[in-house]
Amino acid sequence: MTAPASPTVRRRRLAAELRGIREDKGKSGDSVAAALRWSPSKVSRYERARTGLRPQEVARLLDYYQITGPRRALLLRAGRGRRPEGLVGRVRREPFR
Repeated sequence: MTAPASPTVRRRRLAAELRGIREDKGKSGDSVAAALRWSPSKVSRYERARTGLRPQEVARLLDYYQITGPRRALLLRAGRGRRPEGLVGRVRREPFR
């Protein structure tokens, strides 16, 4: 069993959060890929946590989605592979908000 603070779990949570943001913004994976000049498969791999995201790629996505403030800082910290503060000891799956 993987510990909740493991890099794999954090990567999956970040991927799910980024996918949720995209869906909340009403964007398709193809439109995000086109806007960022990425391949659609790259966006898909990130959102399914098949590939780890580099911090600068997380920042580009957050810029595109216009995510600012504490939520942005939390997601960037997660993208750097650090445990976002406030997630220690949580039992339920909650988005990074």
